[in-house]
Amino acid sequence: MGNRQGSARPSACRGAARTGIHRMAEPAATGSRWHTLPESSTNIADTAAALRVSYPTLHRYFQSVLGMPPKHYSSQLRKARAETLLASGTLSIKEIAANLGYHSASHFSLAFKKVYGVSPLAWRRRLSELGK
Repeated sequence: MGNRQGSARPSACRGAARTGIHRMAEPAATGSRWHTLPESSTNIADTAAALRVSYPTLHRYFQSVLGMPPKHYSSQLRKARAETLLASGTLSIKEIAANLGYHSASHFSLAFKKVYGVSPLAWRRRLSELGK
């Protein structure tokens, strides 16, 4: 009976952890509540803590539901947000960098150029030329 109680406890913990994840991560597939996390929230360990689950639990869940680790998903959200903010044309590069959690506009510009091959300003200009 002692073994049975011991095995029931981890199962209950897993169930509680899955509940915490389901509240935030499952709607990510539908594009809703996950996006309410702060834009600068790129620390996955902090996200796991906010969901009251361990990092490995969060990682396994994302891998099984979305087919990618949470860090990759977070990176995709950040890139999509950068594109949206640049396309809107209302914020400066410095403001976009701060909104996305970068320490400086130059750090954001380097990261953006690494992914897109052009600076954020050049990307914005190219987009506005295509829209004319």
